[in-house]
Amino acid sequence: MAHIVFMTYGITSYLNTSFAVAAGLRARGHRVTYVSSLDVETAVTTQGFNFMLLADEARIRQDPERLQLERLPGRQRYQQRDALIRVGQRQRDYYLESDEWSRMLEVLQPDVLCIDEELPEAIIRLSSHSIPMLLVQYIGDTRYRPGLPPASSHLVPDGSLQSRVKIQVEWLKLWAKRGLTHLLAPLFYAGTDRRSIIRALAKQVGFDYGRAAFHHWFPMTFPDIPTLILAAPVFDFAPPPQVDGAYVGPMVWSDRVDAVDEGTSAAVEAFLQRVVAAFRQRPEWDLVLASGVETAVSHFEPIPENVLVCERVPQLRLLEQADVVLTHGGIGTINECITYGVPMITYSTGKMEQNGSAARVEFHEMGLRSAIDDTPAEAIAAQIAHVLSNPHYRANVTKMQALYQQYHAENRAVEHIETVLHEDGSGV
Repeated sequence: MAHIVFMTYGITSYLNTSFAVAAGLRARGHRVTYVSSLDVETAVTTQGFNFMLLADEARIRQDPERLQLERLPGRQRYQQRDALIRVGQRQRDYYLESDEWSRMLEVLQPDVLCIDEELPEAIIRLSSHSIPMLLVQYIGDTRYRPGLPPASSHLVPDGSLQSRVKIQVEWLKLWAKRGLTHLLAPLFYAGTDRRSIIRALAKQVGFDYGRAAFHHWFPMTFPDIPTLILAAPVFDFAPPPQVDGAYVGPMVWSDRVDAVDEGTSAAVEAFLQRVVAAFRQRPEWDLVLASGVETAVSHFEPIPENVLVCERVPQLRLLEQADVVLTHGGIGTINECITYGVPMITYSTGKMEQNGSAARVEFHEMGLRSAIDDTPAEAIAAQIAHVLSNPHYRANVTKMQALYQQYHAENRAVEHIETVLHEDGSGV
């Protein structure tokens, strides 16, 4: 049997999605190891998989000076140019001089590398080794297509000229901002910005930098490297006319051990307090609220009898009983809600794909979307009541659930990885 290595950035949502693939591979007799520069050992080993920490890169990622700079507001951060260059130089030295990734390969001897698409440094460095590589993408259709908005956009296309113009403007703004950054960053950071480091790394290992694409939603993509897309095209506004990568379906592993331990920002905490206030007005409803480990339960007092506040919750177990889910719109939670047939109300924080995922929930009429900053408790209660009293939301989720179940039944991700093994001659 083969050894499959997942190289991951360590985002909880992405990890949870990948566990379903890893479990399927393990059931076929394969060995699975996770590698990351973020210490997610507990999250990985709790599921029964092996884990290796890239300790040197972890020190770069957790550089105290870097973390201190990241906590500063944008303008204040850019006033610390010398410090930013020092941090960037340490990153450059690591990526161009460290042999940590080569040592990792020597220890693990993987038959296939599955690398998060958001790790271009690893993709470029490891492409110089003769090991089959698959990129892993968790969001869906992030490529540029005329008439469809970027994954981070709140826009819902309706096919009209006005809609198409608005969407194209969104893309133009994204490209303009990215182009300006690519032009100015090497000067401001004195060649220690991320793109300059990646260019230098590509030159060092003989990787053709022209293989990278910069006009899609992700800042850098690699169209000629096979990609596993752990999403369903039916969730998008329109199925892609030609698939740039293999859609293997949204992966939800029902036997997963949940460990939701992310922090909560001040804005999100204020929103959650309004949610508790909404349930205080409706004692006939029950609420289970995941606050995160950094938010004290006392912040929600007085807590009514129909509200349970927890740092962590067994999300999949709760979805089996939920009538509606209030979520920030992360694609992982949305896919889990669809898998369990639960309508949603999304309150996006604007991070990553949340705006776009919330727009797609509304487009397919599987729930509502609302603003996280200025929705009062009374409006939250009214939105919940609306979803609960209109059965077509659950009916639409149920229709999408049936399509999702086809992907689960076909086990496409495992089949695709094993096809790569057969083609390489590693065997299964």
